Amino acid sequence: MPRRRTIIRHIGLHDPLGRWGFTVLAAFALLNGLILPGLVCTAIALYAWRNR
Repeated sequence: MPRRRTIIRHIGLHDPLGRWGFTVLAAFALLNGLILPGLVCTAIALYAWRNR
């Protein structure tokens, strides 16, 4: 039976580039005063780092 491709694997959260990319995006957004996008990117980055 083939493995199902989840959304997490599809957007690359298990790759180092995905983890670091969302971390940098979160920092960049928060430093520029974009609160909501910063919080969303922070949540995605935390999830990616926790499930690496």
